[in-house]
Amino acid sequence: MAVQACRTSSRCLDPNAPHDLSQFTVLPVPDPNAPLTLLMAAAGRVYFSDPVHGQIFLDLSSLQWREDAGSDRTISVARPSLGISLP
Repeated sequence: MAVQACRTSSRCLDPNAPHDLSQFTVLPVPDPNAPLTLLMAAAGRVYFSDPVHGQIFLDLSSLQWREDAGSDRTISVARPSLGISLP
């Protein structure tokens, strides 16, 4: 998962705007073998569902995966592996 540090949120969400790769942080997903389904984004969190954990979210202020909105428990993530994604 790549997350962009952005000062102007509207430009971050515009796929046609130029993006600087140095502003991205790459985070490992909780389970690389389980597909993530995007549910919504709100209040500094991006919510997903996955077949292993159910509903989870990525806290954009701490860049940590959490189990659900009512929990302070973080989710262990797989060790990242080197990968290259080309357009």
